[in-house]
Amino acid sequence: MNELSRHNGVAVCTMTRIINILVRDKIVIREPSKSDRRRVYISLITKGKRICGSLEDCCKNYTDIVLSQVPEEKRAKVIDSVKHLINAIEKAKTECCL
Repeated sequence: MNELSRHNGVAVCTMTRIINILVRDKIVIREPSKSDRRRVYISLITKGKRICGSLEDCCKNYTDIVLSQVPEEKRAKVIDSVKHLINAIEKAKTECCL
C-alpha cells in the first residue's frame, strides 16, 4: 500500500480504501506475500484487465482526436513540448508537498 500510495500521490488510508472497493467489485485481488506477512500484492483480474484495456483504448482515441487537430507539420514539436512539460511536473512533484 505504501508503494501504491506514493506512486499515486495519495495517503495510504486513501489507497487502502480504493483497493478495498476494487476488491469488492472484483477488479483486483489482494494476495499476501508468502515470505513477508507485511507485504501485500495487488493484481488485476479478468474484469480489471478488461476495464484497463477499455481505458487505454479510450485514452488512445482521445489522444488521436486531439493530435488530429494539430497541423501535421507541428505535431512532433507539440509532442516534444508535452514530454518536457511532463518531466517538469514529475520533477516538481518530488520537490513539492507530496
